[in-house]
Amino acid sequence: MTGLHLVSIAMDARAFDAFAISTGNNDDDRGYATHLALRQRFGSAGPQPFRLMAEDPSRLHVLGYTSEPQALLDMAALPATDPLLDAVFATPPRIKLMPETWTVGSRYAFEVKVRPIVRYGNRTLERRRAEGKHPARERDAFLAAIEGLPEAAGIVRSEVYTSWLTDRFKGIAPISSTEISTMRQVRTRRSPHGSGKHSMIDGYEAIFKGELTIASAEEFVTLLHRGVGRHSAFGYGMLLLRPPRP
Repeated sequence: MTGLHLVSIAMDARAFDAFAISTGNNDDDRGYATHLALRQRFGSAGPQPFRLMAEDPSRLHVLGYTSEPQALLDMAALPATDPLLDAVFATPPRIKLMPETWTVGSRYAFEVKVRPIVRYGNRTLERRRAEGKHPARERDAFLAAIEGLPEAAGIVRSEVYTSWLTDRFKGIAPISSTEISTMRQVRTRRSPHGSGKHSMIDGYEAIFKGELTIASAEEFVTLLHRGVGRHSAFGYGMLLLRPPRP
């Protein structure tokens, strides 16, 4: 893996919304439209995972990670294939090199926006279908946890999501404390490039804040590159870091 770089790209909100509508990809989380805009403007150098941030109603910006900083700058210097994207990305990206080494035992405050989803393997999926259970390969972690249980089982959605997150850091960067700052149900649009077909996916997203301690430097770098959980190509899973509170 090459060095990881933090990318910040300003976006004009009005132009972006026009792009999303024109491509038929406007939805609750703007995830697919952002993914499409980044890929069409910057190709494979577009940051991933990324997080779409709203500064105010007229301004957005993407924070993300890339291992191809020069390719990103080279693409930014070329005209956009879609004129709308020149208005969306009117200013060049800002890029900062992330630490080249991470120290085991170091503590960081973190924030991450996730879709808490469990993914079934082929054998599990076949068994579930044979049993007449939910047939999809992916399912919301809370719905998977309560399946087959009585309504009064006392399982709390936020606790299920917190356990889901903790599992993804286990052995890599154990979480010492965390809380959900935002949790909401969203309806997202997904489609293969150029197919003209769309599917709508209902589910929950959650923003976690907390503190972690690095236990495996190599696996931690992999986690930063890969993102936390599913849908990292659509605005989820980017791990934001800062020094912890004293």
